[in-house]
Amino acid sequence: MGIASSPRRRAMAAAAVAVPSVQAMTLVPSSAYAHGTMNNPPSRTWVCFNEGPEHPKTAACKQAVAIEGTLCGGDAVKSISSRAFNPQRVNAPSATAPNWYPTFNAVRKGTHTVTVTCAGGGLARTVLTVS
Repeated sequence: MGIASSPRRRAMAAAAVAVPSVQAMTLVPSSAYAHGTMNNPPSRTWVCFNEGPEHPKTAACKQAVAIEGTLCGGDAVKSISSRAFNPQRVNAPSATAPNWYPTFNAVRKGTHTVTVTCAGGGLARTVLTVS
């Protein structure tokens, strides 16, 4: 009889090998990949989405709804998350798609800009925020 002759011993031997392997995989540092809109600092898209397009509170969101209608508040955020596997559709409206909801790109009084860079030396993006 070998060491792993009983079902219980075989299970324990498998666990002894599997558990450290899984733990090692979760402890290895790696890059994080994300898409969407910023929430810290909050982008104009994020603020307007949370205010709700039916009852915007900030002047920037009120202007966006007045110009583009009530879909501008959540439509862009939903389409980003629902089409995550199509790289052409994963564009934040206030970043690389100027024809998509242009009021999110409009510089207005009270607009702050924050430059966000990737830790790995990737592209820098300027995010318009709402004061």
